[in-house]
Amino acid sequence: DPAKLFREISLLLKPGGTLFYTEPPFIVSGREFGEKLALAKEAGFRQIGRSLFFVNRAVALRKEQIPAISH
Repeated sequence: DPAKLFREISLLLKPGGTLFYTEPPFIVSGREFGEKLALAKEAGFRQIGRSLFFVNRAVALRKEQIPAISH
């Protein structure tokens, strides 16, 4: 379950932490890769870079800072 995976990684990383995410294009379509990036965004990640890693699609994601709650 990709949504659960991104949520759990988000819980483990402190704000500002970086996740390098990669998938092979011959197994995962571009559309599916984009859908997974949307799930990562919902889990609190922001894309900070995109590249190819060997032949794989790859992105660097940073966990967003938790906004301060004003009282």
